[in-house]
Amino acid sequence: MLAVAGAECDGLYVTPFNTRDYVLSWVIPHLDKGLKRPAASDSDIEICCQTIIMIGESDAEVAAARARPGSSSHSTSRCRPTRRSSS
Repeated sequence: MLAVAGAECDGLYVTPFNTRDYVLSWVIPHLDKGLKRPAASDSDIEICCQTIIMIGESDAEVAAARARPGSSSHSTSRCRPTRRSSS
């Protein structure tokens, strides 16, 4: 599906549940396979990676927040589907 995204889409939204290593070793190479098709180029696709962060006044405050139940909940940005122009 990533190769199809590279060939056919104008963007890719990468969820925050992926590691940097996974994106670099799996996602990007598979996107590149699609971008090697004649009608695609790497300037035709935008990659958006969302991250989950925890902010606190100190390392101890962040550690305490991580230990609290529910600290793994997250929100996602609003996604707007786009379509390639057929013109």
